[in-house]
Amino acid sequence: MTTSILRISALIALFTVAFIGILSVPYDDSKTWFSDFIWSKLIGFAAAYACGTLYVKWRKTDKLIAAYDKWSEKGLEDEI
Repeated sequence: MTTSILRISALIALFTVAFIGILSVPYDDSKTWFSDFIWSKLIGFAAAYACGTLYVKWRKTDKLIAAYDKWSEKGLEDEI
């Protein structure tokens, strides 16, 4: 159970970094605006990729994440 909670916490942290990185915009008057913009997007997309990769891997082995995946798939089937 502790491992599951740590894995879920890691996924939430990575998702938060991805969300902030992808949606952030640097300060307008900065001399390094373009590089700040590129770095924030790279960090955001790298965190999103890591979150997605870990979720796919852990949903096969972790009981809590597998239960969440099953629950979300059931919800998608009910919508259609």
